[in-house]
Amino acid sequence: MQTAGKAVAIITARGGSKRIPHKNIKEFCGKPILAYSIEAALASGVFDRVMVSTDDEEIAEVARKYGAEVPFLRSEKTANDYATTKDVLEEVLAEYEKRGEHFDTLCCIYPTAPFITPDRLSEAMRLLEEKKGDTLLPVVRFSFPPQRCVVQDAEGYLKFKWPEYRNSRSQDLEPYYHDAGQFYCLRVSSFLAQQNLIMEKTVPMELPETEVQDIDNEEDWKLAEFTEPVAAKYVRLTGVHTYGSSAANVDKYMSAAEIRLRMAESKTDIADAANGVTVTAPDSIEVAKADAEKPVMFDLSDIVVKAGDTTLRYGVDYVISYENNTDFGTAKLVIKGIDGYTGTLEHEFTITQKAKVMTGITWNTKPEKVIYTEGETLDVTGLVINVVYDDDSTEAVAYSEANADEFTFSPALDTKLAATDKTVTVTYKGASLIYDITVNPKKVDPTDPDQPDKPDTPDNGNDNGNDNNGNGNNNGTDDGKKDPGQSGVTDNKNQGNNSNNGTAAGNKANAAAKTGDTANMLLPMIAAMLAGTAVVGTISIRRRRR
Repeated sequence: MQTAGKAVAIITARGGSKRIPHKNIKEFCGKPILAYSIEAALASGVFDRVMVSTDDEEIAEVARKYGAEVPFLRSEKTANDYATTKDVLEEVLAEYEKRGEHFDTLCCIYPTAPFITPDRLSEAMRLLEEKKGDTLLPVVRFSFPPQRCVVQDAEGYLKFKWPEYRNSRSQDLEPYYHDAGQFYCLRVSSFLAQQNLIMEKTVPMELPETEVQDIDNEEDWKLAEFTEPVAAKYVRLTGVHTYGSSAANVDKYMSAAEIRLRMAESKTDIADAANGVTVTAPDSIEVAKADAEKPVMFDLSDIVVKAGDTTLRYGVDYVISYENNTDFGTAKLVIKGIDGYTGTLEHEFTITQKAKVMTGITWNTKPEKVIYTEGETLDVTGLVINVVYDDDSTEAVAYSEANADEFTFSPALDTKLAATDKTVTVTYKGASLIYDITVNPKKVDPTDPDQPDKPDTPDNGNDNGNDNNGNGNNNGTDDGKKDPGQSGVTDNKNQGNNSNNGTAAGNKANAAAKTGDTANMLLPMIAAMLAGTAVVGTISIRRRRR
C-alpha cells in the first residue's frame, strides 16, 4: 500500500546511550538491534525514504549496511541528552527541505523495536490516511487494570488507590493503554503546526503484549531476548493438569501421557541427506580486521537454509554459530536445527584481508617553525602525521621530498606569509589538520631600496648640506646689500661662490646619504667643509676691517 503524498521513515539512533552503552547497534539475536527497524521499514513498501538520524559514524555505517540512508549527521544540538524526539524530527525535515525535498507524512521509528513488522507499519500508515488523523500511536493495554492498583499509605500498609473498584471484575473496567514505544506516524503539516507528537486527532492502533517490549535497561533487554529460542541446561516441564496424593502435589508434575506425546513429536534431521536440507552462504568474505574483538560473521540475509521448497527460519527452525572466525584463513559456519529440526550442517568459507582504507589523520608532531616574519615562506620541517585506517591501525607519515606530492598546504609552501596568516591547513589524501602560526610585521630598513618608506629622522649628510647651503646664501646676500662699494664686495662674491659650493656639496652629500654609498659621500663632504672654512675666514677678515 502506497501512502498519499511522499512519506519518509526516520529512525532515531543517537550514539550516547547511557544505561546500555551503544544500545542502538548492540547485537540482538544475531544482528544489530537497529537492523530490525530498518528491515521492517524497507519491507513495508510505504516509504519513499528510509533514513537514520544519528550523530555516531559507527551507527551510520551499520545503518548503511542494512540499507538505510544517512544523508547527514545530527547537529550537536540534537545529539545531547536533552534533545527531544520532536527536535530531531524538525531538524531532519529542515535538512531535507534545504535539499529541495518535501514530505507529506513521516513515521518516526525507534531503533530498539525488534518486534516491529512490515505489516504493522503498512497498516499504521493506511489507518492514518483512512481516519484522517494527525498522528497514529501504537498502544498496548495495561495487563492489570490500573483502577484496582494498590499504594502504600503513610504507615507503610497497602491500600486500594480507588476502593470503589476493589470488587469490580477486570472485564467490567474501562481498559487503559500506554505508548508501545515503537513508532509514531505523523502528518507533517499537522506536526509542524502543533509542535507535538500527540496531537488533536491521534489515532490508536492496539498491539498485543507479545509484540511489545520497551528496552531501557539490561533487564528489559533480557526480557526481549526471551522471545527468541534460548539454550538451557535444565528445563522444568509443567503438565496441563495432573493429580497428586495431596493438594500440594496437584499440577506439580507432568503426566506420563503428556511426556509420551511430546517425545513422539517428529523432528527433521537437517544432516540427513534424504531430507534435502541445503545451506546457501558466501564462500568467502573480505574484511579489514579479524580478531576476538571483531569476529567475522555473515549478515543473516546472506544465509539461506531450505528443506526442499521450505525456507527455514532463523531462531525458529535453526540457530547459527562459527568456528575459527577470529583470524584470516578458513572458517566454518555451523547450522544447528532446533524445535522441529535436529542435527547440524556445516559450511566452510575463507576470510581474507582487504586493503586498508584511510579514515582520517591525527597529529604526531607539528612543524618545528611556527614563528615567522612577513615575507618568509612556510617551513614544515619536522612535520609528522598519524594516518588512521579502518582496521583501527595507525601509521606515522613524515613529510619529505619523496611524499611531497601527497601533501598540500594553505598557505602554499612558496607563498610569502603575511601578518594576517594565523593558521596553516595541512591536507593529506583528502584529510586535513590545522595548526597555529605567528607572522610578525617586517621592520622598515631606510637603506633598503625595496623599502620605499621615509626614514624617521634625517641623516648627517642632509644636515650638513642644508646647513651649509643656507648659511652660505644668507651671508653672501646680506653682505652684498650692506656694503656694495667696498672691497669687501669682492669678498662677498667669493662668499657667494663659496655658498654655491656649499650648496653643491650639500646636495651631493644629501644624494650620497640617500643612496647609502659612503665612498661617494666622502669628496662632497670634504668640499663642503672647505667651503665652510672659507666663509668663516671671510667673515672674520671683514670684521677686522670694520
